[in-house]
Amino acid sequence: MLTSDTEGLPNAVIEAAACGVPTIATAVGGTPEAMSVGVSGLLVPPGDVSALASTMDRLLSNRSMREAMGVQGRQFARETFGEQVVIDRLLALYGGQLRSGTGGQPT
Repeated sequence: MLTSDTEGLPNAVIEAAACGVPTIATAVGGTPEAMSVGVSGLLVPPGDVSALASTMDRLLSNRSMREAMGVQGRQFARETFGEQVVIDRLLALYGGQLRSGTGGQPT
């Protein structure tokens, strides 16, 4: 569970998914991008304690949902944030900058 008021791209959500643990998190910053919403975890509005409690109850009372989210979360984390995926994205980004001749500097 991640109940932040603000976030960048939360590693905790990605790590939980990689471990097969479904996550409940507040819909702030990059959190929605760090999960497959409704598939690997659930989002609640920030500061909405009632929504958080009902979402926790929903997930805790539904074993098949937890298990499915765990499996899907692991797959999402691997396909989206796996080591080779991230390396390939960085190489493409840097390669594009080098090919453009800007070296990342504004033109």
